[in-house]
Amino acid sequence: MWKRPFILFFSLLLISFLIYWPSQYKYYRKRVDVVPESEREFQGIITLMDFPHPTAKDPSGFAWIREEISRFQKKNPGVVIDLVPLNAKDGYARLESAAMTKAYPDIAPVGGNYWYISKGILQPLNACIDNKETYIPGVLDQVCKDDNIYGLPWAVTSDVLFANKDLLDGFGLNEEKGLNVADFNNLLANLEENNKSKKNDKIYALGGYIDVDDYTLLPLLFKDGGIYNEDGNPDFDRIKEGYLFFSNLGKRGLLTSNYGTIYRSSAWDKFIKDGKTVFMPGNISDIIKLKDKSDTEFDAISYPSDAAATKRVIAYSVFKQNDPKKMQMIMKFLKQITSEEKQVKLKDFNLIPVYRSQNGLYSGDKLMEKINGIIDETQYLPRSEHFEMLDEIIMTHLRQVVLDAEDPDEAAEETKREYNEYISTMSKDKTDK
Repeated sequence: MWKRPFILFFSLLLISFLIYWPSQYKYYRKRVDVVPESEREFQGIITLMDFPHPTAKDPSGFAWIREEISRFQKKNPGVVIDLVPLNAKDGYARLESAAMTKAYPDIAPVGGNYWYISKGILQPLNACIDNKETYIPGVLDQVCKDDNIYGLPWAVTSDVLFANKDLLDGFGLNEEKGLNVADFNNLLANLEENNKSKKNDKIYALGGYIDVDDYTLLPLLFKDGGIYNEDGNPDFDRIKEGYLFFSNLGKRGLLTSNYGTIYRSSAWDKFIKDGKTVFMPGNISDIIKLKDKSDTEFDAISYPSDAAATKRVIAYSVFKQNDPKKMQMIMKFLKQITSEEKQVKLKDFNLIPVYRSQNGLYSGDKLMEKINGIIDETQYLPRSEHFEMLDEIIMTHLRQVVLDAEDPDEAAEETKREYNEYISTMSKDKTDK
């Protein structure tokens, strides 16, 4: 009998809960949901494909972007930035494949590559830039088409010749003043003569590797002029001259062994450890490989004066979006990682800032100040939607020339034929569409 009051009490309590809970829940929702559903920010997954930027403390090269992602996700609960790491070996091919199959990510650093801009697959980002005048002149031009901005600039990168100081001194050259074409040709002749008398202790003029989406060899291939004619078509005569130049270097014994087959990392190890190679073409970010050695053993110099290097803008782009709220959240993230105050981080990667206010970023850093001066004299890569394919064809045949599998005349003819076939196929595809 004594249990009945308790059963009655809990029964009444349950009934009261079922009656009053819906109204109380509605009241609770009204108080909690200060922002109406229609005004809430995006919550979900944003995919980012990115390349590494290694530092001495972070050889993987992804710590900085992971920190930025973590900071952003804490400020924006419910948003997940899914980082897909790329690498220099196949990352560019993966991105191009993703673009062609329309399986692209939300964000990728492709804004400085005209091929992506020309495909019409990127979202205009004009709304992300408050003041164009804050950028260094020429930077925004590299990410624009038809008055639309297709990438938020993050950094500028370029190529230089890394030089072994001892070897340059040994041949009476001063790396401080750089090399003109006459100096360069004289050095090649002196090296060739030196090697004849010291067959077991050869000194090589040029180390390196051959790879697509790597532009360190272009200044040497096109040392007598530009890649394109005045009419905008590839200058196949100059391409032939470039093949002939490398063919002669190989025949004269001035290229390092395995030049056409060696991988990038192995080529760098050879340059640093052997001490028998005068020059190594490389990207300015490769300075990290010469850590603690740049002041005494190695230096960075400009390519011979008629062979200006190329520079590129690293800019983050957004592939076409259908959800306006998601697009707003993406823009919010991009503005965070490319902001003016974050440019100081570029010092860790040996990259050049894109904002005018950061011109003195490397003040006091002798080597990077010198590189800044070199980059001021360089030009941006050609803005052609077909340049990437042309570069791939050229590098393929350059490897054949260096390996003595093709002579320069044959390689030039094949380059012209393959490129024209590619253009013909592209034109046909456009007509069919």
